[in-house]
Amino acid sequence: MATKFPHINLLSIVVFTLLFIACNPSKKLHDGEYLLDKNYIIDKDTKINKSDIESYIKQKPNHRILVFFRFHLWLYNLANEERIKRKRTRYNKKIENRNTRRLAKGKKTKKSRHHLLGERLLEIGEAPVKLDTLLAEKSAKQIRLFLNNKGYFISSVTDSIHYKRGKKATVFYKIKANEPYTINKLEYRIPDSLLRYFVVMDAYNTLLVNGENYDVDILQKERERVTDLLNNNGYYFLTRDYIYYEIDTTIGNKKVNITMGIKNYVRKLNDFSDSIVEIPHQRFYINNIYIQPDFISKKADPPQKDTLLIDDYTILYTKKLKYKTKVLLNSVFIRKGELYQLKNVEDTYKRFSELKAFKTINIFFTQNGAEHLDCFIQLSPILKQSFTIETEGTNRSGNLGISGSFIFQNRNLFKGAEVFELRLKGGIEAQRTYTDNTNNTTTPIQNFNTVEFGPEMNISIPRFLVPFKIKTFKQSNPKTVFTSSFNYQRRPDYTRTILNFSYGYTWTNTKIKHIFNPIVINLVKVGLSPKFQDYLTNKVQNIFILNSFNNHLTPSTRYSLIFNEQDIKKLLNFSYVKIDLESSGNILRGIYNMANYIKPNTFVKDNQGRYTLLDIAYSQYLRAILITGITTIQAK
Repeated sequence: MATKFPHINLLSIVVFTLLFIACNPSKKLHDGEYLLDKNYIIDKDTKINKSDIESYIKQKPNHRILVFFRFHLWLYNLANEERIKRKRTRYNKKIENRNTRRLAKGKKTKKSRHHLLGERLLEIGEAPVKLDTLLAEKSAKQIRLFLNNKGYFISSVTDSIHYKRGKKATVFYKIKANEPYTINKLEYRIPDSLLRYFVVMDAYNTLLVNGENYDVDILQKERERVTDLLNNNGYYFLTRDYIYYEIDTTIGNKKVNITMGIKNYVRKLNDFSDSIVEIPHQRFYINNIYIQPDFISKKADPPQKDTLLIDDYTILYTKKLKYKTKVLLNSVFIRKGELYQLKNVEDTYKRFSELKAFKTINIFFTQNGAEHLDCFIQLSPILKQSFTIETEGTNRSGNLGISGSFIFQNRNLFKGAEVFELRLKGGIEAQRTYTDNTNNTTTPIQNFNTVEFGPEMNISIPRFLVPFKIKTFKQSNPKTVFTSSFNYQRRPDYTRTILNFSYGYTWTNTKIKHIFNPIVINLVKVGLSPKFQDYLTNKVQNIFILNSFNNHLTPSTRYSLIFNEQDIKKLLNFSYVKIDLESSGNILRGIYNMANYIKPNTFVKDNQGRYTLLDIAYSQYLRAILITGITTIQAK
């Protein structure tokens, strides 16, 4: 019978805690040196998040674990540098003598990469952060500049140091600030009339709102927003460097006038002169579009390629085209004759990435004439077939076992970028049965009396697979997904097999994702030992546990709608809604009733009045789940 000593665990905790406390974190500091213990920010005037202010402090204290322990500093202090140097010298001398003997025997020398324990501690550990008063002063200046960028033009930041016992020091940064300056009005200075038209017509989307605090970060985001706006209207060569601001703080009442300007395009007068001229920015149209689905690198790329012209797209390939043209063209949102649009380029990147068939995707443009661009899409295929083997040992409450898995993937099964995945999983475990622990005695565990294994197969097809024609849009990203799995479990108390199969479709509409699974089948068959059956009948009251050990079949149809208005490019509040609808067994019951109406006793109920399929009663229910949420983003 096992004997337990609970006081040993308590003693270990006490000793471990004393080790931490007994270690003096400042023991390696010399006279006049102080360990930076904490930074404190005293700010009662601004509404800026303190974590944002802390990012401008140049010296941070040593990392702590559980708020209290400086674990990495403790490891660093355990190491004795002088002793490490002596040991390293002796060890290097030993290796040198060994290599001398090897050379005498005509053998090659060997380099030693052995690390001493003390060297490991220094690598893992963290040296004490010594207070630097000069860095504290610089930090105060940086915080002052940060406040200025947030509209607090009238402010001050002072640093002070409190020295404590044990060679520790705390730095205080005290902020005093008046009310922040706010935006009075926004004006534009754009000499290009057409460019001005696009910017002014979209001014209702500006981030620079009258009455809001002046904030340099918001100004930068507005510059990026206007750049994207113009890039989506054909201005390929326009970058944010052409956009500038003029800020007028002299109007009084702590208000500012902001003028956004966009400079004209600058270029050389000609190739023979250094003179430059300013001209309006040119809008560009798409001309030729080249797709190369087998690109390797510029050096390895063969100069001679086969070409295939389909509609307005030219596909370049070597020897044999590995992908169906429809899959490639359905992933391209860039169209000949249209204005250059950055959004179409980003959507093309995204769609090719979602195919999971290419490791690198490169899209670039070259100017062709005065107002046209040629588009080149270079796709480097990922390894078509791969497999992975994994093994692991397990210890679940003292039950030892081993498990493993084999994963095979084919990322272009039928030349349509279909992703096929096959998983084979299995494991064995030595496990006690529920009858092993009776009368406060423990019986030996049988060797590996638990077995579990089964395959899992998934296929994802980047299109709708239906027996009839259906109109889809490129933006909807349609997919057909098949999943199936089989799991066999053999334990001392029961044997259980679980079979799952489903197929369905996914597609998106702007911010809405649809998931429709017309067929989902879950089959569970269980064989119980007499003792375990008696245990479940007399001692288990949980309905969920009891049902998991009954034969059951769940044929269902599912539909999910997910609405998510989050824009990862913008720090804005967003809403999330998910609706799940599921019907199980109702359609099948309707078929049974209709068949019995046409021909009585076609389907017979069991002794509990339930219809069965494969001699198993199937589930019947309707379920609806609604999940909603609103996420608030705190502005900096």
